[in-house]
Amino acid sequence: MSGLTRYPKIRLQPMRIPAIVPTSTQSHKSQILASQTQQVIVVLGKMWRQKRATADMTIVPSMIPPTARGNFNTKIVNKTNKEINLTTQKETRQFKSLCEKYNLRYKKNQAGEPTSPTRKRTTPSDHLYDLCNGKVGVAVHRETSKKFTFLKNKLVGMGCRVLQAGDTEGNFAVSEADLLKVAQFLSCVKKNRTFSAEERAAIRERLKR
Repeated sequence: MSGLTRYPKIRLQPMRIPAIVPTSTQSHKSQILASQTQQVIVVLGKMWRQKRATADMTIVPSMIPPTARGNFNTKIVNKTNKEINLTTQKETRQFKSLCEKYNLRYKKNQAGEPTSPTRKRTTPSDHLYDLCNGKVGVAVHRETSKKFTFLKNKLVGMGCRVLQAGDTEGNFAVSEADLLKVAQFLSCVKKNRTFSAEERAAIRERLKR
């Protein structure tokens, strides 16, 4: 092994990276970003606190048929998740007594609001509802715009006033004076069958058997 050359051992020293000192401009930009972030956090905190403060009185739209827009159907949900209908009991009794006065059908919809639905199965969305201003609302829907235009002109000729009209559906207002003929036209009147004297006699005979 005498022919091998021996080299001295080399010790590697770790490199020292100089510390990067930010300039005054970079420090100013960092301060601006930190300030903006802090402002966003403060705003989000305020929004969250307001949301929690108003959680006991949140207004949400009620479940209503698409033809009943403009029906002022609104509910209030409190902390106990109980829905409070804005339609007061007094207004409900008034509309119910109005239906009884003119022999109209009476039924509460999914939102718990009083309505007078139609008897027609071909147009099940037609109904009357209370506008809470002394007048009755009329909600109708048809499959085509041509049928709806014909129906709209018919209702306007009966004394209805247009509140909202689209291509195939709309809402109207009618006074109590013209309510009965509109209800009869939309088949919202109860179907009470009347019997003649001969029919009543035939029924009595069948019951005796």
